[in-house]
Order: sequence, then structure tokens, then C-alpha cells
Amino acid sequence: MFTSFQVVGAVVSEPELKYSSKGTAICEIHIGAANFAWKDRGMTLATTSIPITLFGKKAEQMAEEGAPGKPVVMTGHIEGKEWEGRDGNKKLQLQLLVDTLYFPTEL
Repeated sequence: MFTSFQVVGAVVSEPELKYSSKGTAICEIHIGAANFAWKDRGMTLATTSIPITLFGKKAEQMAEEGAPGKPVVMTGHIEGKEWEGRDGNKKLQLQLLVDTLYFPTEL
């Protein structure tokens, strides 16, 4: 199954660039995206902070061009990572894997 996503928002945190032991660039950031929610019989605008990890050239691009407040558009796919916790229970973490990265001049 292939599940895609699109995030339109702004960089919230300073990009954090690291390299794996095999030399792969890894960048962790948070993107602030606006969404609408029903509250008290009306619609309100809320901001959600979305943690995203980028790999390879996209990680390096984000570290170089991304800065808090900068608009960003990303598309990609969602992947699940399963493991067994210390308590013996199965755990699942969803990861947003970025396929395209674009920095528009304005949103």
C-alpha cells in the first residue's frame, strides 16, 4: 500500500543536520501547518507542528535553505516502522518520507 502526503507550511525549528555512520545526510525539523477545527459550534484555525526527517540530498538542501519562518512545500509517502518494545509489546511509528521539497517565495 502506498500512502502519500502533502505539507504546506513554514519551518518551525532550526534544521538539525547529522550524518549516519555510512555517510547519509539526515535532517530533522518541525513544520508548522495550518488546519481548521470545529470548536464551540464554529470553525477555528489551528497550527499543527509536524516532525519530519529528511534523508540524502533533501536533508542537505533543508539544512542549507531552511530557516525558521521560511515557507516550504513537501510531498512524499508514509512508511510504518514496527519493533518490539522492552515490555514485549509490538510498537508502530509512522514516518513521513519526503520525495519532493520546494521553497516558494510566499504562501
